[in-house]
Amino acid sequence: MNWLKISAFGNSKVVKSMMIWMFITPIFAKALNSVESVKLPFFETDQSITLGLPFSWQVFFFCALSFTLANLIFQLKCPSLISKFNNFTDFKSKEDSCYLMVNYFNEHISEKIVRENFVQISAIVARYTTSKDIANEWTSDDTSNVNWRKGIDSLKHSQLDNMPDLFSALRIELANFYPNWTIFCGILYLLGFIGISIVALQNIIYVYAQMKL
Repeated sequence: MNWLKISAFGNSKVVKSMMIWMFITPIFAKALNSVESVKLPFFETDQSITLGLPFSWQVFFFCALSFTLANLIFQLKCPSLISKFNNFTDFKSKEDSCYLMVNYFNEHISEKIVRENFVQISAIVARYTTSKDIANEWTSDDTSNVNWRKGIDSLKHSQLDNMPDLFSALRIELANFYPNWTIFCGILYLLGFIGISIVALQNIIYVYAQMKL
């Protein structure tokens, strides 16, 4: 599980809207509990229409709460290069700048991160930097004196033809950052979808039972 996979849910408009349902669900539940049924005088019938819904309001509320918490984590911890852009075409239409692309990457880079991901980052720097000296520095046997900030910043001057590939490479690398938050966010999305499934199943069972009456 990584941020690229979770972004399919985090960027979904339907999932984002669940925050609204977290606030309005208690209001609807209270309103419908106070009015259990209503008679419609313009129909020639003495039957009342039941306003209660065939699923648990509590389940729906905690489902919306799970989605809301997951969305907050996604917005706060997911790297912007993933959360703001679905693909390079989307990035190109909004930013279209190698300088800004690398800046998005730099937002999550520190000396500790570089040490922990040196092999992957060095492969990116060596491939896309325009400086042979920097490329040699990052791929030499002795990398103890590598100026990691200078090396990553050199990516801002990459050839324009390499921008789509560099965009993909940086996103793939960023996708594995903050793994604990990724797992927590994924679990919350999973709980939300389980809740939705329970609500849907309860409605299907209810409709099936009504059809048999």
